[in-house]
Amino acid sequence: MSAVKTAISIPEGVYREMDKLSRKLGVPRSRLYARAAAEFLDRRRGEALTEAINQAHAGEMTEEEKGFVAGGMRALAKLGEGTW
Repeated sequence: MSAVKTAISIPEGVYREMDKLSRKLGVPRSRLYARAAAEFLDRRRGEALTEAINQAHAGEMTEEEKGFVAGGMRALAKLGEGTW
């Protein structure tokens, strides 16, 4: 994977924490920042996928689907009985 250099401005406290963490993990700061950015992007993609799924299922459920959901909820409630 090729790398691109960039300059960013971040709050000093964030810089210090990232610097401390990079030393603790024994990785260069640039690799730590790249990993943090990649994890952020992965999370955003996951959120976008969840939103798309939610939108796809936003329509009214059929009576059959409502019954299926209600049955599942009852089954989950039975599984949880007496476990707390």
